[in-house]
Amino acid sequence: MAENNVKSHDNQVIAIIGPTSSGKSDMAIKLAKKFNGEIVSADSRQIYKELNLCTGKITKKEQNIVRHHCLDIVTPPKRWKGGVQPFTLADYRTCADRAIQDIWSRGKVPFLVGGTQLYVRAVLYDYDIPSVPPDHEYRNRLEKKSLAVLQKQLYQADTNMRDWNDRDNKRRVMRALEIYRATKRKPSEWYLQTGRSLHSGRDDKEGIGMTKRYDCLQLCIDVPRATLYKRIDKRVDERIKKGMIREVERLRKNGVSKKWLQGLGLESRFISEYLDSLSSRPLPAAGKMASLPGSAGGSRKEMIERLKFAIHHYARRQLTWYRKQNDITYVTSYSQGVRNIKKFMMARMHLHA
Repeated sequence: MAENNVKSHDNQVIAIIGPTSSGKSDMAIKLAKKFNGEIVSADSRQIYKELNLCTGKITKKEQNIVRHHCLDIVTPPKRWKGGVQPFTLADYRTCADRAIQDIWSRGKVPFLVGGTQLYVRAVLYDYDIPSVPPDHEYRNRLEKKSLAVLQKQLYQADTNMRDWNDRDNKRRVMRALEIYRATKRKPSEWYLQTGRSLHSGRDDKEGIGMTKRYDCLQLCIDVPRATLYKRIDKRVDERIKKGMIREVERLRKNGVSKKWLQGLGLESRFISEYLDSLSSRPLPAAGKMASLPGSAGGSRKEMIERLKFAIHHYARRQLTWYRKQNDITYVTSYSQGVRNIKKFMMARMHLHA
């Protein structure tokens, strides 16, 4: 039953964030149901249709429990030359803003839920989103370079980008370099905008102070690292059993860009490389694994183990990033979430009284 004794006010948003496999969706659905809310997805991969298992998208049955917004709104591209995505950060903020306004208009509470922190920050704060058209000539030159070379180039432009969660994503590193070339601004000014120091949590005198766009409570799900790793491994195994490899194979057969799939995320990248290896090279000698992260080749079992390891690595980077923020509240259970939301809403009721 929805909470009736706590009324929402315009401009209030509840954000549920946390590392991959921390249980954001499950907790968000329960909390949104209790507080008469609806969910606005903040996941840069779940906006795409037909990508369900690869992105960890909640099921249609779960979506029917609480209404969701900004899911399944973009068709995966069949022709893609790299760089700018078919759905940009600016596009996402427009989608989320419209969803939030719609939710408020019906007297409900918006829950912004997801692990793409760039999306979350862009919605909650007056985030300066650069509008830079694609430079195909420059992009083609970058594409010929290795990820390691591109990272070195990025770090030379801005050492703060060593703390960027997406620094191992070649597609996003290319886009960061492309925008830097066009704007001459340090990439961290727009990719890591928090108004706080990346390292100390104190006010960053050299950074960009940011204004909140919404009155928001950010709840971050806190899970012990060992538990998180077990959840990641279990989740990978479950999605493999449900057909995650077949999902990628089907998308490729339907003409979705292989290059785009490899840049979308770890799951589609590892599986795409594995599928390529089946037809392009013999399997390695027993017991030998290709180098990490993301190398093609090896058996199905080896690919799955490499994928789990890569997701562990990604989760560690997420945890490191969250620890540096001072505008989030950690919770370990649904009941803690309920208490914090009630406290947040009651405090606002007194302010508006």
